[in-house]
Amino acid sequence: LFQQNILSTFQFFCLPPSLLYSHKQEHPRAFQKTTIKMGMLKMIAKQILLVGIVFYWLPILWWTYNKMDDENNDNFTSKRFLMSTGILMILMGMAYIGLPIDLLPDFIPLIGNLDNMLARMVGGAGFMMCYLGYLFGTGDTPKELEQIVNITRIAYDTLILIWNETLLPILIPYIKAIMVPIKAGTAALLNYAIKRASSVDVTAKVLNTIIQEASSSMTAAT
Repeated sequence: LFQQNILSTFQFFCLPPSLLYSHKQEHPRAFQKTTIKMGMLKMIAKQILLVGIVFYWLPILWWTYNKMDDENNDNFTSKRFLMSTGILMILMGMAYIGLPIDLLPDFIPLIGNLDNMLARMVGGAGFMMCYLGYLFGTGDTPKELEQIVNITRIAYDTLILIWNETLLPILIPYIKAIMVPIKAGTAALLNYAIKRASSVDVTAKVLNTIIQEASSSMTAAT
């Protein structure tokens, strides 16, 4: 029965759009059930793929790239090792966040989002390790990692250029327009607070309250 369901689902997935629409109009319940099956199969396939990437493929790739099987390999401060480890942490963190089903379900109170937070922290630490490894690691930077650095630098410079020359000039008038009522409202509130604070009645009330609190404290102490 399971194989028949999978086969029918994939046959349904391969239907042309015209037949798919007509099937939806003629059999709405069957269409809804098949759509649910397709969603579940897609979720399961994505879960298996990402779990394999996180816990199998990426660690093996990192182990092979750094020649960890070599007994004489003790250069753990090299740019190659530090930057590749940082990239491993980034990719593993991103892949784990993309999992449809977390190891700790989100509906669990207090700790439901703990695994996602740890994955983001691992990814952030990976960025820092790449950066620090590139600056302070020993040895030469491998060509493939140097290309990644160059691509990242070009992307960063391009984004900064777009922000400074395109987006920022567009946003500045709107920001100034928003700041005008904010400044006026803040100034009005400050003037009102200053007037209320300088009022004789308010000052007298504050002084009386201070005197009463002091006298009650002395009475309680005695």
